[in-house]
Amino acid sequence: MLVEIIAADLKKAIKNREEDVVRTLRLVRTDMRYKEVSGVGSLSEEDEIACIRSAIKKRKESAEQYRNGGRPELAEQEDAEAQILQRYLPAQLDTGEIHALIDAVARDIGPITQKDFGRIMKAVMNEIAGRADGGTVRGLVQEYIQKNL
Repeated sequence: MLVEIIAADLKKAIKNREEDVVRTLRLVRTDMRYKEVSGVGSLSEEDEIACIRSAIKKRKESAEQYRNGGRPELAEQEDAEAQILQRYLPAQLDTGEIHALIDAVARDIGPITQKDFGRIMKAVMNEIAGRADGGTVRGLVQEYIQKNL
């Protein structure tokens, strides 16, 4: 489970005095504990991955806000924390693999219309299971539908 891996990495980071890693891992571990206590109970691996994805998304959004506010040093810190958390996600699919999944799902559905976007997205996201960003998949599905109408 990711919680155990993060705890072990946190201990190593504390011993090695890696302040950025310690701060980042403590925050994500707190997020996971909060979710666990708030009624979910023991977290599944999908829940842990969702917590990490959420933390990465928050950091990317914060980095963008800092850049827009003229604080590049804080944006760099947020980007560094996002990179630290990225290590704990499963290997990401490249666009070619995503295109192949979209093609397979679309073939199963049959003739494609604009209304099939939701069905294709749902099926592809179930197949991907956290190995690609939803925004990227969304763009690729829209592109696929436009080409095949």
